[in-house]
Amino acid sequence: MDFTACPIATGIVDETVLSIVGGTWAITCYADKQPVQDKDLFMSSIYTVDGYYNIMEGSMTSASNLEWFIQKILKEENKSSKEYYGLCNNLVKSKRPEDCDVMFLPYLYGTNANPRAQACFVGLTCMDDKASMLRAIYEGVAFSTCYHVEKLMGYKKDGVKIARISGGPSNSKVWVQMFADVLDMPIEVCKAKELGTLGAAMCAAVADGRFADMKEAAQAFYHASYTCEPNEDNVKIYAGKYREFKRLIGTMDAFWSA
Repeated sequence: MDFTACPIATGIVDETVLSIVGGTWAITCYADKQPVQDKDLFMSSIYTVDGYYNIMEGSMTSASNLEWFIQKILKEENKSSKEYYGLCNNLVKSKRPEDCDVMFLPYLYGTNANPRAQACFVGLTCMDDKASMLRAIYEGVAFSTCYHVEKLMGYKKDGVKIARISGGPSNSKVWVQMFADVLDMPIEVCKAKELGTLGAAMCAAVADGRFADMKEAAQAFYHASYTCEPNEDNVKIYAGKYREFKRLIGTMDAFWSA
């Protein structure tokens, strides 16, 4: 499964590193020698590294929300996919985090926060524009991942000091910086792009005897492109915005349930 292939392709072979996958789904996981047995956990499964389990939280709250915005709101601007992503990054950069109060719950495709949850923009005024909405989408996806990480860390005795990211957001330095600031930890970006495919190839290479085990394969295949350190000024700003994000979820729960 790709949520196991991506972490192994990013060299996750022990308990010390967190894996973040951003695609249609936001998937966050870590490896541990003990499975977590809790009905509130998304999944605890056997990992590709012998003796380890993949402890995972996930929901359909990642880059698919940006794809929706591009297809439904921006597509009339008649650009190529690559140009759209560049446009989005530039629009997000045009707004500082402290200057944008718009919030977005990235639940276009649902979430495990509430089975009836739906997406929404909150805080729009006549002064806002596409840049405000895009920044809110980028932040909402990062906050949703933070929501997963916060839950996962409740099961982990020792925290993690670094995360490795794969999937669509890893192609955007603007978004990677936002993840680092929201999570308040360094984010490593892998040189390889199709990490699900790479992870599957690594499994085949071990099965074929080209490598002794997955740890040896990971050492050969994983290479970091760069590490993004958190911006301490933004860390403080996003900490406040994340609290508001969670408060908004709590406020909307009653509406969704009704």
